[in-house]
Amino acid sequence: MMQWNPWQALPVPKTAGRAACWLAFAMAIAAGPAAHATPGPEQAIAYVRAEAAEGIGILGDARLTPDQRREKFRTFLMAALDVKAIGQYVCGSYWAKAGDDQRTRFYAVFEGALLRTYIDLLDDYSGQSVDVSEAKAAGDIMVVTTSVTGGSSQDTRSLDWEVLESGRTLKLFDIVVDGVSTTDTTREDYLAVLRQAGGDLDALIARLPPATP
Repeated sequence: MMQWNPWQALPVPKTAGRAACWLAFAMAIAAGPAAHATPGPEQAIAYVRAEAAEGIGILGDARLTPDQRREKFRTFLMAALDVKAIGQYVCGSYWAKAGDDQRTRFYAVFEGALLRTYIDLLDDYSGQSVDVSEAKAAGDIMVVTTSVTGGSSQDTRSLDWEVLESGRTLKLFDIVVDGVSTTDTTREDYLAVLRQAGGDLDALIARLPPATP
């Protein structure tokens, strides 16, 4: 039997459908404990440049053992990603139906699944240069478009970094690689499971991999 993979890379375009999702998400977080705002373009660009340099620097650090590199990159990702905002978004409207205990248990395993996704996604990036082409607002998100060149690959890759301002801190909400959104892909997979389970968050929790990536 094929094992269910919550991170299967499906091409999820950024269309009006996502805009509608974002409208619902923005309304939900506006009523929640965490305040989100759209960062300015210059602020977001500076943040992305710093985060990209740090992340690629970790992946390309030959002084680290594979285990050390993975742990250091894990720590970097935990500081960079807005885990709570992403977790709420990928569960869609089913999040409102979940109890506090379910939400706590979901975050406990979702954090590890999210880290595993980005570690696998970015593991091939090391030694490249990241050039910013533009930054534009999309709702509460500032999208910073970059091109990644050099390193072990001769190809130029497109990476969109979606940045939220959470409180007074900037966080990453998504990294879109060559038009494929990691967060949207996860949302599609999670919603499919939740629909089959009648919206029961426990069913999704049981399908996620162990907490430690």
